[in-house]
Amino acid sequence: MSIASAPPAWEPPSAKDVRTSVAVRWEMRKIVKFVGNWLPAALTQIGRGDDLDASGGIRNTHPMEIPKSASADGGFKEPWVIRNSVNAIASKGLYEAAGCVPWINLELLEDARRAGGDEPTWGLVVYFAEHHFGLHKPSPPDGVSSADGVSSELPMIFPGILEGYASDLMDLEAAAKAESYPCLRVVAAQAVLYAWYYAMATRLRALSTMIPQTSTDLAVLWRCGRQVTLRVRVVKSTSDLAALGMEARGYD
Repeated sequence: MSIASAPPAWEPPSAKDVRTSVAVRWEMRKIVKFVGNWLPAALTQIGRGDDLDASGGIRNTHPMEIPKSASADGGFKEPWVIRNSVNAIASKGLYEAAGCVPWINLELLEDARRAGGDEPTWGLVVYFAEHHFGLHKPSPPDGVSSADGVSSELPMIFPGILEGYASDLMDLEAAAKAESYPCLRVVAAQAVLYAWYYAMATRLRALSTMIPQTSTDLAVLWRCGRQVTLRVRVVKSTSDLAALGMEARGYD
């Protein structure tokens, strides 16, 4: 189904509807569901259907390597290799590679509080969407002709390194046996993840109304969401989780 033939029903909330952390949490649940439902159709519509996973969704989509020019820390990152992740965490205690936003479980917000952090305000979510993901800013100009070999899709860098964790190595091993990417939890990154989903939801609405340049904007944001630097380890206790949260915020 074309997203243009069945316009999505989600509408951005008014400020008075997202004043509390609980309201922000509920709004984000709606947005994440909305993106999960509509992004596959949108990607197909703009010629990116091959990016979808085997089920036709985005949960198990493949990551892209992160070149130095698009890396948050200036270093090349290889795409996540399922078996390598398990071996590295078992032997070295952590694994760092390029992953995807849809792998991250945003439902577990209680972990943010246990890690010593605060849930983001709606104002912060919107600010990050504008600052990091180009929301409400003028679209980049169309690129030169394809004959010149230059793409009109300008790079967008997903900010920072996301500190992810699993509660047991067996969880990662089970995913590896199923040849599936992990369902991860993260600390200290709720606002930027929310911002990516909010920016994507807004672009999906724009695509449904055929606003010019939206296809390129959506493709750039989608590629950014497949070039996320993930650093993952196993965390078994609340104290270890709190220490990870402090490290992620630069208090180590």
